[in-house]
Amino acid sequence: MMDDKEYAKNSVQRLKTMMGEGIFVGEKLIITEETSTSPLGTNEINAIIKKFFS
Repeated sequence: MMDDKEYAKNSVQRLKTMMGEGIFVGEKLIITEETSTSPLGTNEINAIIKKFFS
C-alpha cells in the first residue's frame, strides 16, 4: 500500500502521532511496508514473528 501516495502520507502522520504518545518503532510497534510490486510474503511475516516473539 505504500505506493498509494495518500496512504503513505497518512501512515507517516500516524507514526508521528504515535511517537508523540511514546510509541516507537521497534519497541512497542512493529511496522511492515509493501507495495503492489513488492508484496510482503509469509516468509517475511514469519521472520518478523520469530525475531520479536521467540
